[in-house]
Amino acid sequence: MRQDSEKPGDDRRDGRHYPLIVFLIALLVRLIYLVSSSGNPAFFDPVVDSNTYLDLARKVASGNAAGTSLFWQPVFYPVFLAAVFRFFGESIWLIKIIQAVIGACSCLLIFQAARRVFSARTALASGLMMALYGPLIFYESELLGEGWAVFWSACMIYLFARAQEEDHPLYFMALGFCGGLGTLTRPPLLIVFVFGCAGFAWALSRRMEFRQALIRLGLALICFAIVLHQPARICREQTGRYLLLPSSSGINLYIGNNKDWQRTVAARPGYEWRRIYMMPRSAGVTNAWEESSYYQKLVHDYVKAEPGLFLKGLAAKTVRFFNSRELPRNIDIYLFRKWSPVLSVLVWKAGPFGFPFGLLLPLAVLGLVLHWRRIPPAVWAFVLLYPAVIILYFVSGRYRILLIPALMIPAGSGLVHWVNLIAAGNRRRTAGLAAGFAVLMLLTSLPARFPEEQVNFEAELYRSLGFQLHERQASAEAIPFYEKALELEPDLVTALNDMSNALTALGRPREALAFQQKAVAVNPLEAGLHHNLGLLYLDEGRYPEAEAAFREALALETGIPNRNFYLALSLMGRQRWEEASEFCAKELEINPEHKLARELYEEITKSVASGDLPTGMRLNIRGLGTLKPQDVHP
Repeated sequence: MRQDSEKPGDDRRDGRHYPLIVFLIALLVRLIYLVSSSGNPAFFDPVVDSNTYLDLARKVASGNAAGTSLFWQPVFYPVFLAAVFRFFGESIWLIKIIQAVIGACSCLLIFQAARRVFSARTALASGLMMALYGPLIFYESELLGEGWAVFWSACMIYLFARAQEEDHPLYFMALGFCGGLGTLTRPPLLIVFVFGCAGFAWALSRRMEFRQALIRLGLALICFAIVLHQPARICREQTGRYLLLPSSSGINLYIGNNKDWQRTVAARPGYEWRRIYMMPRSAGVTNAWEESSYYQKLVHDYVKAEPGLFLKGLAAKTVRFFNSRELPRNIDIYLFRKWSPVLSVLVWKAGPFGFPFGLLLPLAVLGLVLHWRRIPPAVWAFVLLYPAVIILYFVSGRYRILLIPALMIPAGSGLVHWVNLIAAGNRRRTAGLAAGFAVLMLLTSLPARFPEEQVNFEAELYRSLGFQLHERQASAEAIPFYEKALELEPDLVTALNDMSNALTALGRPREALAFQQKAVAVNPLEAGLHHNLGLLYLDEGRYPEAEAAFREALALETGIPNRNFYLALSLMGRQRWEEASEFCAKELEINPEHKLARELYEEITKSVASGDLPTGMRLNIRGLGTLKPQDVHP
């Protein structure tokens, strides 16, 4: 079974030390990377998704109910972080070291899976390539679920291969547990597990009675259901719904499937993302899973109305998936090369070519073609199904990383086959393989520059760090980060707006106003910027400018809480009481629980009816309490 293109004796070589070699090299490289990259500004203060996971983990660890926010994204990773926090305290170093060990175990599992199909030398090639695969090392070190998802993927590949040869019930039970935990870490693994089990059942039925095969497969499915039941039950207690998939599945589907998907896949944290996120709420939908259904309906209508555009989008996303470069999502792996010599060697791009995926994929294709009969069914399930799921949604290097364990086994066999040809002096076949290899490299390295690659991620990184400090009431410490972001990209609207907010919190309204005015000038179509500008004018007592800003915000975006209320305040500043009353009423239509708007509406109505109206007023927005018309000063 394990004969390949190596010499016959190679298969019987003493390879008992290979597993330890693979594990130690993988772990050592990951630890060296952690030390070398610890100077990057986000190492101890992770941003975007990582920061969200940290906040959720802190809530869970402290015993506070996270509510629907826990089920917005897959639940496994924040629960893992919470467990570490509960037992060992909050240590970024400890989390990253644990993940480095998990990453090394993934490499060992792929070695063992390859060893069951190919020779020890081929397995060693697969294990070492995975141990030194730069993007994998990077994502395993981030506070993201990808490292664990890769581990569950490697577990499934190994257990499928092991259970196919040995009938011990423990292998089938472990397979079910790993499939369930993988689904809770990254839901696309559900598709791979289900279809992998179907193919596995067919393979088992060929060498044992159907009833026996069904019993073994049933063990895997029962353990799979046991794992998923508990979080689904908690989800029902917290949200009233017994669901397995996160509530963000709908918005993620919409991002990659709409008429303007090239823009939505490149939408940045801040106003661009908020505009997409607020779409259901603008339509009156507020429940998290109803919001998911709202996006799914938008996609359904789009596919039905524009099937040609939909298919064209799938083709374009397929090109993205198999492109050799690592397409960014919220962070750009190439940016972090500047803080780590290890990463700068293991991940780079030269023009349109990206290393290492640009070499791994051709090697894997070579192995799949040459040894297709011997490639484990689980590997085929990953290779054929996982890309299809990601392409259906949208593509990034971070989401593609789960395919890497499956590619390593055929890539190892392809590499060894090529080395053997060279050693044998077979120039004709070597040249033919080299030509095919070159063609694949060209096809995966198209010169197109995708919208996702045209973002200044370094500026965004510093802006995110500043925003997190401001959220923690450390506005003074946030200022240097905003300044750095604006130095890198002077027209970064989110940084301009956030700088304005930080200066306002520090009691520097004049400076804040200048930044907010520039933000509006850069992006005059963003309603939130006009609203924030109106607040600054209102605080300065410049009621005509405040009114104009709030009216512009309402013209650009309706249905947002507080917009009508603050317009009412600016109208009160101009002693236009009846108009102020109208906008208080509109605010109450949007948010009936707005206590201050209701009190203002009732007091204004009473004052208008009695004719007892003040002649002037002064407002202090930062200290705004229960303000009434008679509380103003002439």
